[in-house]
Amino acid sequence: MAIAGLLISLLALGFSLFTYIKHDSKIKKQSALINEYEIEKIKDEKIKSKKAIIEGNVVKDNKGNRNLKIYNRGKSVAKDVTVKIPDVKGIMKGSNPTPIEIRPQQGIEIDFFVTMGAPDLLTVEYYWKDDFSSDNSDTQTFQL
Repeated sequence: MAIAGLLISLLALGFSLFTYIKHDSKIKKQSALINEYEIEKIKDEKIKSKKAIIEGNVVKDNKGNRNLKIYNRGKSVAKDVTVKIPDVKGIMKGSNPTPIEIRPQQGIEIDFFVTMGAPDLLTVEYYWKDDFSSDNSDTQTFQL
């Protein structure tokens, strides 16, 4: 009888030990995945903190006047920002203050005037430098 009790106790102890080891290995795998995810997240945030993202909007004003509002929605200063508005029939460009530096969450405005014969779409090119790269560019097309 004592042997049966001892045998049951040993089986229970063995099963508990097996369950503990299996559970511990699962927790270690999950912890490694979480650590890897956190490291990747920190790297991505570090890269984002060095990037400037230049975008624009065309805002209609009165009778053909348009404002091209260009802003930096990134987290780094955009240096030497150059905006290239193509020479197109029907679009008279105002002053273009570029190249210029645009701080994060700030912007500039470029005025232009649209006359008869202007195209419906205007493609604008942006070039800039930031802490991540010295050769950034983007193109955006606007409905006039």
